[in-house]
Amino acid sequence: MSRQLPAQPNLEVLRKQARQLLNEHAADHSEAVARVRAVSADLPSAAAKSSTLRQAQQVLAREYGFANWQALLNHVEGDAGFSAHGDFYSRLASDLVDAQRGGHLQSFGQLGRQFADRRANLPASPGGVDGGDEAEIAIEHARQTIAENNGFDSWQGMARAANECHRTNLLTKEQLAGLERLHVEFARSVGARFAAVTGDPSIEGKISFLDLTTYGWILRSLSSPSCSFVGSMDGFEGDILCDIGPNLATGLVAADIADREQQLSRLAEDIYRDLTQAWQPVAALQATRIVPHTDPFSMHIVPICEICVLVAIEMTASADGAGLPGLLSLCFPVPAIAAAVDAQWSAPDRHT
Repeated sequence: MSRQLPAQPNLEVLRKQARQLLNEHAADHSEAVARVRAVSADLPSAAAKSSTLRQAQQVLAREYGFANWQALLNHVEGDAGFSAHGDFYSRLASDLVDAQRGGHLQSFGQLGRQFADRRANLPASPGGVDGGDEAEIAIEHARQTIAENNGFDSWQGMARAANECHRTNLLTKEQLAGLERLHVEFARSVGARFAAVTGDPSIEGKISFLDLTTYGWILRSLSSPSCSFVGSMDGFEGDILCDIGPNLATGLVAADIADREQQLSRLAEDIYRDLTQAWQPVAALQATRIVPHTDPFSMHIVPICEICVLVAIEMTASADGAGLPGLLSLCFPVPAIAAAVDAQWSAPDRHT
């Protein structure tokens, strides 16, 4: 039996088709038995030896003309728009599953709690599962949790949004170069501020790198707990994120200081003031609200598939790079800064 994929295949539909085949085969429905028999001789022995969800998935993949289930998944996910950053999203889902098995879901904060609740409340697949099937179901639950955590109804819905972001929310080389020049002075200002805080005049800041990436990549790279601050800025079309790396935060305010959180919050306010000064040639900004966060996955300023500009500022305190190590990171979602950036530098066609 051969099948033709629709123009916009849906992974959830395919998974349901595999489960339906499994259940019908278990119930000895003649058509299901014939479908499995038709391709079983050509399946790997591990997939053909028993009636499992994995076998049903393999049968369905062969009917659609693919060598195996993973090849079918890769094809559909690519069409859905995860080809550019699919490794990250898939790895995040796998990491959630591994974290639950290892008993350290707390490292994922809110996202980990939502995944634990889903695993506790959703039943396993009907018809019984083996170890491989249970792993597949756990990944499905993780993917759905990630999607819902970011305001999407499904993994495929998030994939389509990711595709749109990757297609339209880009910046030109000229714009990225302009943003880098803009933050050279900001890095110096923050370095001078940190020198005043610590009493070490040798401290200086410089740009370590500037890059385009996804918000999810940025969140996953933060420490947990983090020392992060979400700032609402008049002059931008959305919030931005500032993260003080753990080594840097400890170097600025010792961990045993009684009012450490208050001191770091005041320091964040100063950082945002320096940022408004750095951006003055491009846009008149004002920080209206700065909120501290220790859980990276609770900072829903944009979906994790959104394209962002990441600016990393390295702090050093001597010629050999020792002293006050660590990074100060700024995350600018492209939709938040696009109007200001386009007005200053030549704008790309965001709809091609």
